[in-house]
Amino acid sequence: VVSESGDAPENLALAESGELLSVQRANGTAEIWDLRTGALLRRLPRLAGVQMGPSNCGFSAHDHILGRVTAQGVLPSLVELWPLPEGSRRVFAHPKGAVRFWAVSNNGRLLATSSWDGSLRLWDVASEQQIAIMREQLKTYLSLTFSPDDSKLLGGGYDGTITVWDLSTPQAPRRVARWKAHAGGGHGEGCVWLRFVGGDGTLFSLGDCS
Repeated sequence: VVSESGDAPENLALAESGELLSVQRANGTAEIWDLRTGALLRRLPRLAGVQMGPSNCGFSAHDHILGRVTAQGVLPSLVELWPLPEGSRRVFAHPKGAVRFWAVSNNGRLLATSSWDGSLRLWDVASEQQIAIMREQLKTYLSLTFSPDDSKLLGGGYDGTITVWDLSTPQAPRRVARWKAHAGGGHGEGCVWLRFVGGDGTLFSLGDCS
């Protein structure tokens, strides 16, 4: 029973291992719980304007990082990363307004963020510095994911386009593929979810069918 706070839980995220649970509270704080023992491992301080929803407060990099993002309209819009178990807070303020989506590489070294102006930015997590920017869209990327070996970054566009960049040199990403995810019908216009599943590099995409 998670009951250490009187503030309502507004977002829950389960770690990949199934052993940790993050609880985002209505007051902007967050907790990390060990589900094996029921112990509260860590409480994160209040972050004003945290955007609620499963994609905006959760675990990344095989449970080694917990991330949160501030809501649209809050200036400056930022991504906050907490390396686990006891790493210090790292902040990535987006220079062009609200962050639309974000993803951390599997090795925890890179952060990718998209904004509504269509730009996609790549950051070095250790230094908290932006290292590259890609401008391939007129509108935003609704989803981002790294390949299992972190050699590529994929973005799902507002218009259903999936773009792939080679990250052999992270400071100079190179576009290597692009296609319409909904070609053939049935996918929906915007590409709102991208994931690699299994060990054979199979990519799944989900369209916005609303």
